[in-house]
Amino acid sequence: MMPFGYVYKPILPLDCFKKPNSREPDKKKERKKEFISIQNLQNGDLHLCEKVKYFDEVVSVKNSINRTTFTTDGEFFTPYGLSERQYFRELWLFLLVDKEIEEKIIETIKDIGKFGFGKEANIGKGNFVVNEVKNLIDDTIETSYALAISPTLLREMII
Repeated sequence: MMPFGYVYKPILPLDCFKKPNSREPDKKKERKKEFISIQNLQNGDLHLCEKVKYFDEVVSVKNSINRTTFTTDGEFFTPYGLSERQYFRELWLFLLVDKEIEEKIIETIKDIGKFGFGKEANIGKGNFVVNEVKNLIDDTIETSYALAISPTLLREMII
């Protein structure tokens, strides 16, 4: 999942991300930047990578209850903290599937969003809504390069 309109920064040598007319990129700053917008990537503006904040880490206080005695374990009240992520930006996901199962995959993801995802789904956490969006990638640009946004095994194709 990525912030809407962004993809992960390509894995390239740091010299590829330096600003035009500059000698050296600031290595510490460049390593912290993890996303690039689709438009900047297609225009070759790799120096415009960003650190996009799209979630907050929130700690909620929980307490475990012994279901047989209906008390907390031990003599004392023993709460514990549970870290949760709260997303405040729209996210997007790319899927590459066969046309035959495309509708089934979309329906399955919508069902997961309706019922919740993760270990706290039984208490109403992890719900999301799925919307199909228009592809923002401009496929009219002629290039001999490609970017894989997931682990990829490349092999020679015989046509």
